[in-house]
Amino acid sequence: MPLAFQIVRFEITGNCREVASEEESIKLPYPVIKDWDGNPVIDVALQNFDIQYLENGAPLEYTVNRLRAKVELVRSGHQTATVKASVQIRPRAPEAAPHFGYKAEITALVIADMVARNEES
Repeated sequence: MPLAFQIVRFEITGNCREVASEEESIKLPYPVIKDWDGNPVIDVALQNFDIQYLENGAPLEYTVNRLRAKVELVRSGHQTATVKASVQIRPRAPEAAPHFGYKAEITALVIADMVARNEES
């Protein structure tokens, strides 16, 4: 039962009024093992994130009230998976900054328990 580790990178731009998200599909080297209940043994973890405030497209230093970065596994198949990354950034006074946006770089790590090549049927 070999483990597979795969990095998934996202670049997301958004505004400070709503959550922005992107999905990325990956192909794994071997089929994913299923547990006793038939669930694929695969998960995703947030490895790194870098989020920069922007004002009219230019970097800006500003007080942050809320910053959230999240990754999740939204689908997994026999040998594929889809990872979703979401970002929310909220300035201290959101009503005073409707033109603020952000650029986010998120790195996720997918970890899966694979069927060994000689175990495939």
